[in-house]
Amino acid sequence: MRQLVVVLVAVAWVGCTRTSKPEGGKLATTMPAVGAWKMRPLPQSQANFIVVGDWGSNTKEQRMVATATAEYVQAAGVQFNGVLGIGDNMYDKLKDGARDKMFRINFEEMYDPQRLNFPFYLALGNHDYDNDSVIHELEYAKLNPQSRWKLPAKWYRIDLPEPRPLLTVLVLDTDRHRLSKADWAKQIAWLEEELAKPRKTQWLVCVAHHGPFSNGAHADNGVIQRELGPLIKKYNVDFYLSGHDHDLQHLQVKGWWTTFVLAGAGGRDQKPMSRELRGAFSRKLFGFAHLRFSADRVEVKYINATDGQLVHHFVRYVDGRIEVMATTPSDKTDGIRRYFRVFDEGDKTTPVLPSLDPAPGEDDEDWESPSS
Repeated sequence: MRQLVVVLVAVAWVGCTRTSKPEGGKLATTMPAVGAWKMRPLPQSQANFIVVGDWGSNTKEQRMVATATAEYVQAAGVQFNGVLGIGDNMYDKLKDGARDKMFRINFEEMYDPQRLNFPFYLALGNHDYDNDSVIHELEYAKLNPQSRWKLPAKWYRIDLPEPRPLLTVLVLDTDRHRLSKADWAKQIAWLEEELAKPRKTQWLVCVAHHGPFSNGAHADNGVIQRELGPLIKKYNVDFYLSGHDHDLQHLQVKGWWTTFVLAGAGGRDQKPMSRELRGAFSRKLFGFAHLRFSADRVEVKYINATDGQLVHHFVRYVDGRIEVMATTPSDKTDGIRRYFRVFDEGDKTTPVLPSLDPAPGEDDEDWESPSS
């Protein structure tokens, strides 16, 4: 019986025991890190992704969202293609670098490898730069190619699903004040180069931590609007997925072809909304979004992790039309309205720029489809 138990554990968790020297000089041994997982056959003519972020902190709320996500995916009855992670993957200090136990606690075990049996394509957020975590997160991906943790570079492109992709995903690092001026310029040049290539997929998606617009506490980001916005507009990016604010939002901004999906509701503390009328949906909830891509439409569902209920559901068609299938009322503000703020907490270098979407007037709630 003892031998059988050992074999079962080896199958359930792959990897090796490693030693490293943390702060204090004492040797520490990390546990086997990577959970075994295997994807089932993918459905034809569609691609399914979970969008979530602002999560890696081992809170009870993160565990709740992780459990709700696993239950939702299991109930859906189809193999999902992956998670599009929108940053702030690790809040804790990784004392043992890429071999730190928090990769096991905050990720490998947190997200059930049997039910969430697909890659997590990750972007970087501002908290991933704290304590040099970004270095360890990139190294963890290289050391553990068998893991669901996918972070090949600070910015990168993927076309999914193979071999006949429906969507092109451009994962960005919007931590402008953490990058050198040269790296920021290099990324923008790379982004334009990728966007300018002949489109071979139906849908074009950008994934980043900071978004141009938000009804949440961080409000709109004038820097992202001005420095990435012209490219997003010029090349008609269909979806921009982001977090940073710890809530769920669906925004359609006048003059922009792009649909903005915010889903930084993965488990961190939350703050009230700072803007309430701009549509189509914004609520301070823990949860995630599900995007189902097909050739002629993308179906988007927002799920409240507290009770597993659908709180907003819309469809975007290839011509840009938006059809809201079901929704719940957006949150009211706390009485303090913010339309733009500093780029990020502690940032003293990036200029504070006003939003290109001005303070709301009486018609603010009259959002429109990009095709209108």
